[in-house]
Amino acid sequence: MQQVEERGAGVAPARTAIRQASRPSSFRVLCALAAGWVLLLHVVATGRGMSVSEDSALYVGAARNLLAGHGLTLPFGTPEPVLLTQFPPFYAALLAAHKLIGLPMLEFARWLNLLFAVVTVLLVIRLSRSLTDGALGTAALAAVLVVSSTRMIAVDAMVMSEPAMICLGTLGLVVLIRFLGPRSGASLTLLLVAAGLAGLAALTRYVGAAYGLTGLIVLVGAVRRRRCRVRTVVIYGVVSLGPLVCFLAYSVLRAARPVNRPFGVHPPAAADLRALIDTFGSWLWSAPGSARTLAGVVAVGLTVLALVQLRSRQAADRDASRDVTSTLGVFAVVYVLGVLASATFVDASIPGDAPRILLPVLPVVAVLLTAGLRDAVRRARLSKMALAALPIVVVIAVVVPHATNSVRWARYARRNGVAVRAREEGRWPLLARIRDTPRAITIYSNDAPLLYLLTGRHVVDVPTDVSAYTRRPVPGFSQELARMDHELRGGRAELVYLDNGFSPSRERLLELVDLTPIYRSRSATVFVSARCAPRCGGSTVVDPHA
Repeated sequence: MQQVEERGAGVAPARTAIRQASRPSSFRVLCALAAGWVLLLHVVATGRGMSVSEDSALYVGAARNLLAGHGLTLPFGTPEPVLLTQFPPFYAALLAAHKLIGLPMLEFARWLNLLFAVVTVLLVIRLSRSLTDGALGTAALAAVLVVSSTRMIAVDAMVMSEPAMICLGTLGLVVLIRFLGPRSGASLTLLLVAAGLAGLAALTRYVGAAYGLTGLIVLVGAVRRRRCRVRTVVIYGVVSLGPLVCFLAYSVLRAARPVNRPFGVHPPAAADLRALIDTFGSWLWSAPGSARTLAGVVAVGLTVLALVQLRSRQAADRDASRDVTSTLGVFAVVYVLGVLASATFVDASIPGDAPRILLPVLPVVAVLLTAGLRDAVRRARLSKMALAALPIVVVIAVVVPHATNSVRWARYARRNGVAVRAREEGRWPLLARIRDTPRAITIYSNDAPLLYLLTGRHVVDVPTDVSAYTRRPVPGFSQELARMDHELRGGRAELVYLDNGFSPSRERLLELVDLTPIYRSRSATVFVSARCAPRCGGSTVVDPHA
């Protein structure tokens, strides 16, 4: 641009001015199309209601107890309400705000997730535009990778906290990059906003602390280059990570086990690492199997190469987009290392849920990967014909398959649900029986969160012999089992067992506790103690619709 003006070559400046004027309008059209596509997919996927899971029950239960004046405690799982420590408190508190709007909680969560999804894809376009000097096609491709992600659609269609964390954290990174820009843009307000958004992300999910840690690392680097002061780093650290530290300290004082997970050492196995690689591959290749693993290796490799390539080019040119590359690259590394550390020391079940856990990296990978590929194409010095054909090839090979797959998956989610849909499963005859059970009877279940969501009853967890977090025997299992058996024998409790891979299995549980069935419905059975069967339930009733 500057060279053209210096040369004063004919009408070139006029053409450049026209191109510059058209860029904002083109990006506005792209943003509108991306937001509309997100809206369409979300409305289709959630057309028959939001889906819920065990995590959803924790958020919904804590929000209900907060509105009832019991604080952020859980109304199920234990005989008495306990503090929500499985997750930080922000998303549960946010769900409680549905009373201010006047919408049912699940409907409020539906539109809230839509808002987060739309803002996230707009942020992806903004980051790509900043990194590529306004390359419209690159920004569009990055948006396609995010919008068409079936896992992103699935999480948005559930009462889950990932959409909030991703949106708040990514927005915090964008504001931080703005703060690191020209000195005229650096202000205490921008710093506090960036830190506050990172703090909310950390208060949404523990792994959201990666956003705050990323900001600290980036700002420390800026201090070394004398672009900001040490005071800036301190302020950012206190605001972004201080609230989470305070919540953890409060949890230590109020709860026996902070974050509700035992600490230990359980390094990920080879299969666990492959699950992580497969997750990266699923963003480019939808079919499962070895092809997805290969796609994951390629995706990781290309992203690393893109990061190195962009950094080398920006270092040579002193490009203003260097802050974007550095910030996104640091976040990707910090987040993945955080996930691996959590799987090793806190929760061994993380690799089994890798598609959801790694989702915050998707927007970053989409921006870096597409920008790196664009830079590689520019350096390749392709012919004019090849450059003209390249967009067509990308549309046919990437955009159309991803868009088609996203529509197909959204329709599948509408028909079958992503997980459990409270609106439909609530009509299950077994649930009516549980609702009608006298309140004096304690309900035990191996899926207490689900039964609580679908019935509103206080349900207590069946003791488990193997921890899902450590994959090791649970201390005190025998004592907890004996306590439950005592209530069952006294006729003061019933046990609802759902066939969902719980440990101990149904067969093992029947060996440990003398039980007899009194009701069968689909994949669930209601048991009472065999010693009180004559007075507790009589003969077995079978649901005719099972």
